[in-house]
Amino acid sequence: VGKAYYDPDYYKYELGTTIDFRDEDAAGRYFEYGVEAGGYSRDTASQLCFDVGDASYDLVMTLNFGNYYGELEQRVLLFVNGTPFGEIRSEEPVLINKEVIEEDGMIRLKFEYPDASTNAVQGWNGATYLRAIWFNELTIDRAQ
Repeated sequence: VGKAYYDPDYYKYELGTTIDFRDEDAAGRYFEYGVEAGGYSRDTASQLCFDVGDASYDLVMTLNFGNYYGELEQRVLLFVNGTPFGEIRSEEPVLINKEVIEEDGMIRLKFEYPDASTNAVQGWNGATYLRAIWFNELTIDRAQ
């Protein structure tokens, strides 16, 4: 993510583009923290950053994600530029009001995982790092 400090276009995002987070370049480009190669969450939160340019429109974000531990309940809480949006579900569109988008068009999406667990707790192996979900695809577009 250090490249963002040198390249003003680093977080540029074209509205309507679907990002596949299983592509390591995508995960590395937009995630500020809390994700590993393959789009797997790590720890109790992940944050993505997007520069959508024009901040004068309401937007809709749709995120497709999977539960890392299958049947274990895994809540995902969304914050947009620090504003709480509540619990989200995979593939359910979320309206992002233009009032929470920064004037320069920056959007920081923070996902918190209050039910994150470890492989050790789940009896898979001895790994003790926290996991919750894996990110598949994300799209942000203008609201209709």
